[in-house]
Amino acid sequence: MKPATVPLLRCVAPRLTKATSSQRGYPAPSTALCGGKLSFRLTRSKRQTLECTRCAAVYRTVAGISAVIPPHLGEDEGAKPSKLSEHYVDDEIIQTYYEAHYSRYFKNTPTLRNRVLFPYLTHHEHDEVAALEPVHRQRRSTFDQAVTHLANQQELTEDFYQHMLDWCRPFLDSKAVVLDAGCGLGRMTAEVGRLGVKYVLGVDRSPRMIREAQRILAAQKPLRLTLNTIGGTKGMPAVMDQRWDVQNYDLIVGDVECLPVRTGRINLVACLNVLDRVNDPQRMVDELWRVLKPEGHLIIADPYHWEEQYTPRSRWVGNMTSLFSPERWHCLREADGVPFVVRYYRRRITIYMNHCLLLQRRPGR
Repeated sequence: MKPATVPLLRCVAPRLTKATSSQRGYPAPSTALCGGKLSFRLTRSKRQTLECTRCAAVYRTVAGISAVIPPHLGEDEGAKPSKLSEHYVDDEIIQTYYEAHYSRYFKNTPTLRNRVLFPYLTHHEHDEVAALEPVHRQRRSTFDQAVTHLANQQELTEDFYQHMLDWCRPFLDSKAVVLDAGCGLGRMTAEVGRLGVKYVLGVDRSPRMIREAQRILAAQKPLRLTLNTIGGTKGMPAVMDQRWDVQNYDLIVGDVECLPVRTGRINLVACLNVLDRVNDPQRMVDELWRVLKPEGHLIIADPYHWEEQYTPRSRWVGNMTSLFSPERWHCLREADGVPFVVRYYRRRITIYMNHCLLLQRRPGR
């Protein structure tokens, strides 16, 4: 963790009382958190930790990555955090997100486009077509004709990122402190970081995602990666040739429903495709409001891909504007149907239609 990050952080341990000392899982909304300042401390074994200066809670830092999450995080009102964590640990999910977040930076982009074509022959094996039985040649021909128009759908994801960056730019300057809430593999963290802001902090629940994001953003030479192709088979090799050359950022493990960020410290929050993967969407929105400075801005996008393994059905919404109280928020801009493409397997390309809002935090409590 970088020294510049520490002043932004707060302790998320419950304030210990007789009523709270036996609680497990997320602190309830009515439970007071310690909220104390954090500072670096070295253990006897020379391992770096973060320690709360108020309650002495300790948060371990491993390989430069700190995890500042509520202690004893467990199940809460039907949520399944363990399942959520597993979703973002699986190799195939990580390989899928490489392509969804960074495909424009792959050196072998033509190869990526070809993977949508006939699934049993690669683009290197066209000479073998002549040896196929006529019925198989016909099958290949009809398949390729049917799906060729999908080969460039991945470019829609780049449109999404550029759309969101265009919304961000008016609020970014050399004094801006930005939070990428649910940063995943760090694409927005990196993009915002090189736009001249003072500092950008990426927070994600998945330690695996944070480690991969750190590896990508710190790379000084082309990275060799493996992309997901189809379940149970070896993935496709790819090379990402991009040097971000940003230093004004940091990545930590944290939870968007209990952010380890001090109140009123952030100028701009980006929260992209996260809302439908949390236990309590309203609680997340309240946290985003808390960390913003008065008149700070929030850019939030989501496709409402709700699943009960992440969010209880009673908390699903079809229009997230219902989560933003007019007393707290002023909606400046709205766009609906902004595409975001995820190519899960060679035969599955999912196009999410995102609902996007640009909001300003109203002054006051």
